[in-house]
Amino acid sequence: MIWEIVKEVLRLGGKGGRVKLLDVAAGSGFFTERIKRKLEERGVKVDVYGAGHNTKHAEEA
Repeated sequence: MIWEIVKEVLRLGGKGGRVKLLDVAAGSGFFTERIKRKLEERGVKVDVYGAGHNTKHAEEA
């Protein structure tokens, strides 16, 4: 499931760029952090925002 989401983000234009991910706080953040890490491994700058995250950084992007 993680890889499918990562592939879709890359397909939609995340390659070599920057994306913002909304974490809706439906759980522990486990999946959000894994998706973030996989995208960053592929050169994408990821800002996570939403409940439980520092939204200031995402808003500045």
